[in-house]
Amino acid sequence: MSHQPQLQIYNCIRAPQTDISFHLFPSLPTELRLQIWRYAMQRSRLIRVRLYQADQGATEKYRVVVNGRSALSKFLHVNHESRKAALGFYRVHIPCEFRMHSHTTTPMPRGTFYFNPEYDILGIYPRPPVRDTLLEFLHRLKHTHDPRRVGLLNLAMDENDLGANDLYALEPADDSISPPVRRSFTETLMQLREVFFVEVPQAGRQIVGWSSGLFTNDTIFNRSFPIMAMSSTFDRLPRDPREISDDLKHVLVGTSDPRVTVGRWGRLLRRWSVFPSPHVTYRLLLAFTPTGDDKVHNRESAERWLWKEDRIWKGEPYEEEGKPTTSLGEFIRKNKSRWPVGAKHEKYRNEDLENAVKPAFGFWLFPLEALGIPPLPADGDTVEWLVQPDDYQIKAKQILDLTDHWPELALFGL
Repeated sequence: MSHQPQLQIYNCIRAPQTDISFHLFPSLPTELRLQIWRYAMQRSRLIRVRLYQADQGATEKYRVVVNGRSALSKFLHVNHESRKAALGFYRVHIPCEFRMHSHTTTPMPRGTFYFNPEYDILGIYPRPPVRDTLLEFLHRLKHTHDPRRVGLLNLAMDENDLGANDLYALEPADDSISPPVRRSFTETLMQLREVFFVEVPQAGRQIVGWSSGLFTNDTIFNRSFPIMAMSSTFDRLPRDPREISDDLKHVLVGTSDPRVTVGRWGRLLRRWSVFPSPHVTYRLLLAFTPTGDDKVHNRESAERWLWKEDRIWKGEPYEEEGKPTTSLGEFIRKNKSRWPVGAKHEKYRNEDLENAVKPAFGFWLFPLEALGIPPLPADGDTVEWLVQPDDYQIKAKQILDLTDHWPELALFGL
């Protein structure tokens, strides 16, 4: 861990890496060991899934691509006993392709995605036509892959998941949708327990006025803003325990207006005559995401990214020795451009780094009220509360004061 206090990762401070061994574990009765294995697996995972049309001649209408191998539980590979417990706990087994990056065209070996509907949260991007990808996937998930016939319970979606395909145009009366598939789709929408509206902008931690491409002339370093990682397993804290009150005064809630995504979801439910259960929980998932080669996969890459971010803030060189200069860095050098140095701003010139908020790798979860959307009505028989009026004003790149809505904090394992 870095000796610089502002670079010490909160995930590691909260859960220090210690070598704890229980040497008597193999001597425990088999049933007790299996219960311990299953208990250790009871953690939430956020997993990104992409659905594509199947290749010509395939037996199914779609194919499943899962981002990265972090979706494969390590319990599948400890020993025979842990694998047996994992195959039972992750009872849904879906044939898929694994890709390290979502847009790579490199062929990957086919494998199996092991999934637990009660604990796992899927972020699903379906390519069109969604009647052959999303609807077919949800139907087979429920009636073919899940031995308990449960299917999807927890969903995370961003603007592209709802708007970059033909989902908005899909009608319940479409004759090309078979009655069983139509029924599975509506049943899945009705049974959802948690829905996350995802905003992961590539800005919001360091803001240096208009140079950051945002509608502000202020200089801000929001050290509290969680950083998205490529991990899947996370621990969820009901309230961010860090001292984040000052940072909550200026939170970038996305480069687009998150109410657009919420409204699209509401119109989808209305079109399919689906009324949300009063028990469903809606949340805004908010995190900063590094770009390109700066994606965070583990503790080492997390520390490397924080080091680079700190150098940028101080206006110091950040290219690693022996690594090719980025196109942006080369442009700045050739044009002798000067990026504003945040650390030299009067507000941060004497910042108390010893007591600075420690960076967290994970995400915030805010209630939708933070966006000005009222709570779910008590009767729970309408979706209109999710749908913005047709004449409402879209507000992109908003920096909001969210001090009245202290968030939950999810922490990835690094």
